[in-house]
Formats: sequence, C-alpha cells, structure tokens
Amino acid sequence: MPLFLGKISTYYILDPQGVPLAIYTSPSNNNTLTWEEQYVYSVSRLSTSKID
Repeated sequence: MPLFLGKISTYYILDPQGVPLAIYTSPSNNNTLTWEEQYVYSVSRLSTSKID
C-alpha cells in the first residue's frame, strides 16, 4: 500500500451471522477501496489471504 499520512478508514465485510469475510481500507482523500484481507471458510475458517 502506498504511504499515506492521513486518516484511513477500514471496512469489515460480514456475513449475516457477523463473521468477517473481507477487510478493505480507504484513505480519506479519495473514494478508492483497497482489498487487504479475505478469509476462506468451510465448516470453520481455513485460511487468510493477504495482498502484499
């Protein structure tokens, strides 16, 4: 992620039971969402994917 010296908003995408599915961030100076993490589930959480 590029260096940004302002506020960053973090958005958590949840399923209907409140379980997190993905995390996105957005600098306050634009409307661009950046995908940060995504969780992989089966019966329980199997892994986490991250962008470097």
